[in-house]
Amino acid sequence: MGACVYLTEQGAVLRREGKRFLVTKGGEALFEIPAWRVERVLVFGAVQVTTQALAFLLDQGADLVFFSLGGRYRGQLVGPASANVHLRLAQYERLRQEESRLAFGRAVVAAKLGNARALLLRYQRNHPGADFSCEVAELTACLEEAGRAAALAELTGIEGRGTAAYFRAYARMFTREARFERRTRRPPADPVNAALSLGYSLMAAELVGALYQVGLDPYIGFYHGPHYGRPSLALDLMEEFRHPVVDMLVLDLFNRGILDRGDFLEDEEERGVRLSPEGLRVFLEQYDRRLTRRFKERETGHQVSMRQLFRRQARTLASFVMGRTGYHPFRVR
Repeated sequence: MGACVYLTEQGAVLRREGKRFLVTKGGEALFEIPAWRVERVLVFGAVQVTTQALAFLLDQGADLVFFSLGGRYRGQLVGPASANVHLRLAQYERLRQEESRLAFGRAVVAAKLGNARALLLRYQRNHPGADFSCEVAELTACLEEAGRAAALAELTGIEGRGTAAYFRAYARMFTREARFERRTRRPPADPVNAALSLGYSLMAAELVGALYQVGLDPYIGFYHGPHYGRPSLALDLMEEFRHPVVDMLVLDLFNRGILDRGDFLEDEEERGVRLSPEGLRVFLEQYDRRLTRRFKERETGHQVSMRQLFRRQARTLASFVMGRTGYHPFRVR
């Protein structure tokens, strides 16, 4: 697999020189990498990309993703989309099938809540003093109700209850002073929420690219219905990965002292909290390491990475859209 390049140095410029990419600032070279190795480039804040570099990325089919300095997703450029127009036509037809959308939504919510419950139970096994029995019971009840939900609106309410129970337990997992009480988004009110929001934004952008790659429209979702400017299908796909990827990464970074409150700043533009330049560098390094680390998949016995699973699930979703298979989300065991 190719490399992801994260550009956070304000005022830097990404250039293409021959067969390599070069990052410069004020005439000084900061970083270089063979062009063929680059699969994705993520730009944060005031970083420039020359037209030569942009053209090469598009020709290679490499994603170029733009974020604010605070980690808010702005948009991305991708190379030529898959030519499979029949897949996109099938996707639009699937959107009109309420029963199919409901079945898909049940699978997505069951995976999300099941993964949440599995992570709480795993934490309890490793920390005998933790008691999440109330939250686990609530998640179990929500899982049972999700399987019987008769409408997407009902399913959304069940998911909300289960997610609230999960975050009540998640707040008690932090062993250091993190001051995380509840999930807040726009803007994130504290360092943990800022790290969670950034992680979710990074993952959503990556899933948008994976969906484009297989020929699906990331803005036409089934559980998350179409909404102006929202990559709903990417959010559908992200639900099964939120807790095992981003939440566990953030918990690990704070509990191990890799990040603390000193790594965050007040964000006047977003009116919330964001990572400092050094904190952002550390977070991106750890995030990329989490996605590329290989582990043995119990079902297949193969060594895989989370980044590979993102792409596999995008292909699985394409197969579901074409009516070849049901949709089987990623489940934590």
